[in-house]
Amino acid sequence: MLETLTLDDFTPLLHTEFACTTPDENTYPFVLIEAARTGRPGAEASGGQRQPFSLIFLGPTEPVLPQGIYVLTSASLENLTLFIVPIGKDATGIRYQAIFT
Repeated sequence: MLETLTLDDFTPLLHTEFACTTPDENTYPFVLIEAARTGRPGAEASGGQRQPFSLIFLGPTEPVLPQGIYVLTSASLENLTLFIVPIGKDATGIRYQAIFT
């Protein structure tokens, strides 16, 4: 399923909550705060490949989850197994990124 998802699948889900489940089965609330194309400006996918894109989620300030594979679930998309990386911390929480190529 992951290989067929595109940026258009996530754009309507901006500012919605996902449940992020860790390998030890703890669950944390994540909010999708950004969905954007990646790569060179103007570069288009070819040969049936999708345009690469990035998702940024905001998680709670604690704990900081290490980069790894997590299951994210929303009301619209169930059981997305994603590799996410913590990319920053501010007063509102920890930002995590998932990249689709």
